Amino acid sequence: MRVLGTVTLPYLAPALLSAFVFAFLVSFENFNTTLMLVGSDSPLTITMYDRVVKVGSTLVLNAVSFFLMVGSGLLALLSVAVQRNKEPAR
Repeated sequence: MRVLGTVTLPYLAPALLSAFVFAFLVSFENFNTTLMLVGSDSPLTITMYDRVVKVGSTLVLNAVSFFLMVGSGLLALLSVAVQRNKEPAR
């Protein structure tokens, strides 16, 4: 456990963070595929879409959509900032 915490995880942390950001951003890109293949437990984006179709736009859906857009944008900017800091000096 000591080796895992002091050696392995510090080297894996950037890769794990990048994988999380990439998976989160790609999940929004594949909305159409997810909509066609959804099972009994639908993800948040599909649930929101269903509610907009059935009920219409509500304040709660607008707020959740706003926070999802801001969160996605911040994750993308964070990813770019981390990559810029990793570039070697010229």
